[in-house]
Amino acid sequence: GLDAKGLREIPNVGRSIAEKVVAYLSTGHVPDIEARRAAVPAGVRALTAIPGLGPRKAHVLYEELGVSSVEQLEEAIREERLRDLKGFGEQSERNILHGISVLRNADGRILLGAATDVAEQIVAEMERIPG
Repeated sequence: GLDAKGLREIPNVGRSIAEKVVAYLSTGHVPDIEARRAAVPAGVRALTAIPGLGPRKAHVLYEELGVSSVEQLEEAIREERLRDLKGFGEQSERNILHGISVLRNADGRILLGAATDVAEQIVAEMERIPG
């Protein structure tokens, strides 16, 4: 089997990454990542489903404006509160509104990024099945 020592022989893989990979392969979980994920409100994670809005900017919106839902984000944009934040502007407001529209019009379909994440999890689980 693959162990932390073997993983560390791979270029650019240090102790920390090796330990996380071993934990994931043996349990299907990485405690550090799950702890960080738990510290982020579910609403903020939901914001990252909006095309063009990544985790970093979603976190800024939560920290600076208290935004933790798509509805609160829309309201903040209508009130033009994003444009004064570092890293945001009027164009950001337009892009995010467009992203919200795309998300709502997905009509039950799943966005490519989310589908890819799910597919990778399924493949990882299938690879663990013997035979």
